[in-house]
Amino acid sequence: PSSDPAASLEVQAKAIEADASEYVYNLAELVWNIEPGWGGGPVQTSKLLTAAPRKRAEAAYMTLSSQD
Repeated sequence: PSSDPAASLEVQAKAIEADASEYVYNLAELVWNIEPGWGGGPVQTSKLLTAAPRKRAEAAYMTLSSQD
């Protein structure tokens, strides 16, 4: 399921609804291996939008699992 773009978008939407900032930080950490608190600008953010479905699903899982 993590390689299915439609499923990835669905879980991504849930993670963004739960905590958009944390989701972006988690995705940035997975894509660029950087620390939370990253303050990327528009160019860096746009690169996150094209992250692989698996990376988006992993970031969503990280975000949603921290909500418990």
